[in-house]
Amino acid sequence: MVKSKYASHSGREHASSSRRRWGTLVSFGVAFASIACGGRSEKNGPGTSSAGSGAEPAAGGSLTQGGVSTQGGVSTSGGRAGASGVAGGSSGSGGKGVPTAGTTGEGEPEDCAAPTAPSVPLRRLSPFEYDNSVRDLFGIATRPATELFAKLLPYGGDEEAASTVEVEAYHTLAHELASDLSSDPARLSVAIGCDPTLTAESVCREQLMNEFLPRIFRAPLRDEVRDQMDAAFAMGEELGQSFASGARAVLEVALQSPEFLYRVEFGEAAPDLGAAMGRPLPHEMAVRLSYFLRGAPPDAVLSKAAELGELRTKAQIAQQARRLLTQPDAHGVVREFYLRNLGLIAPDLAAHTELGSNLADSMTEETTRFVDDVTFQGEGDLNALLTAPFTWVNGPLAAHYGIAGVTGSAFERVALDPTRRAGLLTQGAFLASGSIAGSSNPSQRGRWVHDKLLCTAVPSHPPGVGPSLPPAAGLTTRERFEQATLPNPACGACHRYVDPVGFAFEQYDAVGRFRETEAGKPIDASGEIIVGDAQGSFDGAVELAARLARSVDVQNCYADDWLTFAYGRYQLPEDACSREALHAAFAAAKGNVLELLVAVTQTDGFLYRPLNEVAP
Repeated sequence: MVKSKYASHSGREHASSSRRRWGTLVSFGVAFASIACGGRSEKNGPGTSSAGSGAEPAAGGSLTQGGVSTQGGVSTSGGRAGASGVAGGSSGSGGKGVPTAGTTGEGEPEDCAAPTAPSVPLRRLSPFEYDNSVRDLFGIATRPATELFAKLLPYGGDEEAASTVEVEAYHTLAHELASDLSSDPARLSVAIGCDPTLTAESVCREQLMNEFLPRIFRAPLRDEVRDQMDAAFAMGEELGQSFASGARAVLEVALQSPEFLYRVEFGEAAPDLGAAMGRPLPHEMAVRLSYFLRGAPPDAVLSKAAELGELRTKAQIAQQARRLLTQPDAHGVVREFYLRNLGLIAPDLAAHTELGSNLADSMTEETTRFVDDVTFQGEGDLNALLTAPFTWVNGPLAAHYGIAGVTGSAFERVALDPTRRAGLLTQGAFLASGSIAGSSNPSQRGRWVHDKLLCTAVPSHPPGVGPSLPPAAGLTTRERFEQATLPNPACGACHRYVDPVGFAFEQYDAVGRFRETEAGKPIDASGEIIVGDAQGSFDGAVELAARLARSVDVQNCYADDWLTFAYGRYQLPEDACSREALHAAFAAAKGNVLELLVAVTQTDGFLYRPLNEVAP
């Protein structure tokens, strides 16, 4: 059966435990045995330590490699894989939370007068955030983490334990970045803001330690960390007999440290909030804001605001949020949200041999340009994302869709036949990613709508079990699925929810081309939603999208997706007030997406942290 998407929580995550101080930052002996040979260690050296293996477990929890509590954790049954690779979400009807102690039967909190926020997990930088971080630090335009993780394995998620392969990947990245920078005296001087050939090396060393390292760690350098980095520099300088070799050692260690790979928070007490809540330190709030809205470390303006203590009030934080949303990096964050959290663009579009990699890339570009246009230049609301009668295409993609008048490789905005296409759900990236090779897949497409727009979880097929479709000869895809799933009690319990939604997309083949017939028969794209306030019948994807756009449940589900993206963790019962406030703010903003993002920064879960997790 279809379940609520709100993840149950049998205990509290203690992955971050701000009260503990990190022990040894890295294993220096292994690190510099590697550096001395110009190679990479194969032992449990700094890379393993950087994944969190050296930290003490928090009170009431247990820490695994990567900083994730494995005891009393969150049940993923019915949960959603969110933007950060973890489960989250809201309930299916109206986006309300599960009833818990102190809440009404509908799951809404009885009293939201006092702020409340659950335990804060230790967040690992995603490849997207890692690449933006080293871009800002070292001025490189490539995407080393994204490219490396794509070759090795899918990124595990910022709240999941780092695998040994990921640990080695971080080691590889740190080694290559530090080696490249230290081997170019001009780039090294620009990065640290000091040229050792023109200034005393001791001065440049202080510049490295006092100015550049705090930028890498996104926080003032603590005394014990400074001592460790001094030791790293001295060892590297001795091994390489140069300032550059000392700097290389420091950089290679720093880029594998928890302070860089994770968003470490210690927090502070907040007497104005009472006995239960604390808040992030100003520079920690700057990091929260910047990685949410830029996907990158704080810029100079935000860092200065933190230094001046101007990130404590809701008004100050909202002001900075609005400023950050005007920057180019905000466009990348919105793109990342649709790529990772909503999964509109699958990485294996090129698996459809009839597409080829170029057309698959064009579909990705279409969706990202469309999302950017609607969000930042157009109406800016969820309704337009689902129903706008235009898109962005180049010549090959226009020909693929049957759109006349577009030639060449440049993308341009074009009007669509509104009876055939409108919004995200009629674009090739979604349609192809919800298909199987050579055939549409109404179950997969319908499941996506339930999962991502209606916030209802549909259980997966048991391993090795799936519908056995009859031969295609003489049958439409719809007929094959209806014969295989609905009469079978083992399948029909779930497929009766998802398939009638997925049938709306049968006017599009496996790679998104519009069709009116299949197997010599007219396409039947009629269907029905049977859960939530969007329930009712429709004929085709355009009518389905219009129905979804009018739904409060869909609006709340979309808001909850952004909340999960911002928090980087499961949504928990303690988030009920944050969700309620966000739903109200999104409704008041008439579905405006940028106003929604500002509203996320005003929620309790973004502004506060439990007092018992604040460093004394």
